[in-house]
Amino acid sequence: MNGKSLYYNPAARNMLGICEEDHHSHSVTDWWLTDLPKTEGIPIAIEKGHWKGEALISKQDGTKIPVSQMIVAHKSENGTVEFLSTIAHDITERKELEKVVYTQAHYDDLTNLPNRRYLHKKLTELMDSTGNKRFAMIFMDLDNFKDINDSLGHDSGDQLLKMIATKLEACVEDNDFVSRYGGDEFIIVLEIAHHNFKIKKIEEQIIKLFQQPFLIGGNTVKVTGSMGISIFPDDGTDFDILLKKADTAMYQIKKDGKKNLY
Repeated sequence: MNGKSLYYNPAARNMLGICEEDHHSHSVTDWWLTDLPKTEGIPIAIEKGHWKGEALISKQDGTKIPVSQMIVAHKSENGTVEFLSTIAHDITERKELEKVVYTQAHYDDLTNLPNRRYLHKKLTELMDSTGNKRFAMIFMDLDNFKDINDSLGHDSGDQLLKMIATKLEACVEDNDFVSRYGGDEFIIVLEIAHHNFKIKKIEEQIIKLFQQPFLIGGNTVKVTGSMGISIFPDDGTDFDILLKKADTAMYQIKKDGKKNLY
């Protein structure tokens, strides 16, 4: 086998955007953007007769196409591989649907923030990762959101939540993230070093954020929030324990009537 392409059927030529005369100028491997078919697919096909998997290929114009692919090794009677053939199916629609399903499962419909399922998954990965990583979990609850919802209506309440979500995201760094835990509750996860200076910095930014009123549908709305914090691994190495400690601290702040970090 010399790696040269012998034949592309009409469907393959149409998928790749090439004409019949072009097929001799390319090896089939030229179209693969992922190494899996080369590093795993061909060796397994040669050993076992065939291989199935997924790959990303490039059309002649550079368009990327995800495909489901089979590579078959055609052998002589003495077992020598004479040539390989491959069948590829465009799975773009399936991949797009998978993205939609993943987004619906892991992100909040209203704010587009990660939801509690994503939060649990992300923090579990952080806790299971190697190294001496530390992170802070800030549990924040809006103090007077129900009053705003009751007086201005749910549409205004939804608009307020979206505005707060956007502003909270602007407060954190690229390796941090904000999650909408549910209702008017948000959880902010901060990756921190061996000191807690970053927590104080983000806390001050969030407090400053809520010092300014929000303009919603012509109404000026003043909203406050209470925050509780727990730190991994200082306060625990389990998601539920960290969440409970941050939640308890936040409700202590509410009980004390303060709008601060506890």
